[in-house]
Amino acid sequence: PRLLPALISILLAFSMFSIENFAMLELVRPFLIWKIIRQKSTAHSKKDCWKVIRQWIPYLTVLVFFLIWRVFIFRFPTYKPTGVAGILQVPFQAIGSILSRIPRDFFTVYINVWVANLYLPTPMNFGKIATFLFWLVVISTSGLSVFFFHLQHGKQKVSPTVNCHQDRTVWEQLLGSVLLFLLAGSIVWGLDLRLENEFAWDRLTLAFIPGVALLGGFLFAFLEDKKTIQITLLTILFALASGLNFQNGIAFKRDWENLQAFLTQLSWRIPALAENTIFITSEPGLNYYSDNSLTAPVNLQYSTYSSNDELSHFVYNTSARADAWFESDLIDMEYSKSYRSFTFYGNTGSAIAYRFEPPSCLQILDRKFSNSITTPNLTDRQVKELRFTDLDLILQEPANTPFSPLFAASETDSWCYYFEKADLARQFGDYAEVVQLGNSALADGKAPRIPTEWLPFLEGYLWQGDFSAARTILQEIAKAEGNYTSAMCYTLRRIAGEAQYPFPSDISALIAEHNCQK
Repeated sequence: PRLLPALISILLAFSMFSIENFAMLELVRPFLIWKIIRQKSTAHSKKDCWKVIRQWIPYLTVLVFFLIWRVFIFRFPTYKPTGVAGILQVPFQAIGSILSRIPRDFFTVYINVWVANLYLPTPMNFGKIATFLFWLVVISTSGLSVFFFHLQHGKQKVSPTVNCHQDRTVWEQLLGSVLLFLLAGSIVWGLDLRLENEFAWDRLTLAFIPGVALLGGFLFAFLEDKKTIQITLLTILFALASGLNFQNGIAFKRDWENLQAFLTQLSWRIPALAENTIFITSEPGLNYYSDNSLTAPVNLQYSTYSSNDELSHFVYNTSARADAWFESDLIDMEYSKSYRSFTFYGNTGSAIAYRFEPPSCLQILDRKFSNSITTPNLTDRQVKELRFTDLDLILQEPANTPFSPLFAASETDSWCYYFEKADLARQFGDYAEVVQLGNSALADGKAPRIPTEWLPFLEGYLWQGDFSAARTILQEIAKAEGNYTSAMCYTLRRIAGEAQYPFPSDISALIAEHNCQK
């Protein structure tokens, strides 16, 4: 009967292959085994040490296999062991650097993580219903906690008060907390990674949970004879923690909805796409999805490859990666990138730059239509990105949609639907389609969140000779908050410069009306 639990426990130890930042916590196991053996044994001898070693060997073997696999086989494709390398090359400087960051990391995982719980949402930034539900969760957790502690207190037998200063177990909790902190931090410091309470670096704090729990147990042990204070503090902590978890849940839900909106709007603006295209952005508009995360759904949406090891598209965040080809404006350079078991092969000249800042619509950035003049709030990095865009990579057929088993397409009666479709039609010169979309949007009472989203419709009405509708849009742009006059004037002058534009005198009059002469 004891063999099965032991076998299951050993198999569970292999989980370090997938959650490797917990791996070094394995080194605390012999202390736990020693503690259990000493509790059962009245006479302590060297045999106890051999028992510890014998019982730990299977788990130690798993740890050794993991380290061999991680260091010599899988190696370090992403994060490099710069901390370890520093210790080997400049030991005093590297060790000093690690020692200097230990207090900061301790504050991050033991104290600051609880400070984050003190943030309370408001209806303005969290929503009325979500804020109401937040307080419902907090109050319910508080009530259940008090009820639970009351029941437990009633069941407990009166026991003599233990002096925590003399109780060895209490101080073992403190030592265990310190040991667990150092073991959890060893991987972080060895790879010289950031330790923060913000995504995506907060995942590294998970390995510190056992140490935080032991330290909490140590501190609360000194309140053993002050039950009211102990219960009050625990209730507050439980309530704040449940409230923060609820906020995180809502944040993930909303980000998931934004992801589906992104993929849907991408399908409206780019029905089909040439193979081996790089998507470039520094503003993905999503909090919990990086460029690596977006590469998979984009390929599910557009890829026609039958290859088992090649990707047809790749999403590249210029702020996170900062490779030399982008920083040095190396357009038309062969480019390859490994992505887990896949590889992407492309060219830096085959790229589409975009920005997505919900609730505004997805916008394809390029030199002609959506540049630093028509979109005056672009960052310097976004201005750099749009130079790589090749609009010829965007195809009208076949129409691809988000991968339906995972993602639900957004409704087609939104402003973003009309905008994306109109922007696509403008690119291909289908101004009759742009006007039809504009008329439908206006009839449905739709309007953009930012004035630059009027520009495709302005251009459609101008090419179709509907100057009444064009003037209406120009008035909307002119009265909007912020300076969008340059975007309006640039579009008017660009259209007037088209040799095939059929209404040169009318657009010249519009340029004069709005003082758009150079």
